[in-house]
Amino acid sequence: YEYAFTSGELDIDRVAARSKRKRLLSVSVRNFEVLARTQSRNYIEYYRTLPTINASAGNSENTYFAVYSKEGEKKCLLFDPPKRMIDAIRQFCPAGVVADE
Repeated sequence: YEYAFTSGELDIDRVAARSKRKRLLSVSVRNFEVLARTQSRNYIEYYRTLPTINASAGNSENTYFAVYSKEGEKKCLLFDPPKRMIDAIRQFCPAGVVADE
């Protein structure tokens, strides 16, 4: 998966065979209700039952979840952002980012 964060927009593409791309998600991080590690106490059962897009490599230590609203429906995103992306997202959505647990 490839993550791109530009001007408050997070784009996630699935890359296959290093040449083919498919856009999985494009969302404004201002719509994030919460962003935290999946291993934190913030990853409650309610979030686990939401429709989920899994764009993570499966390494639970670095996997984060984000809950957001899109088209009136709450959804959950699992992904592995680098630390500098978390810091950039925090600038746009400081109240929703709980990244240091």
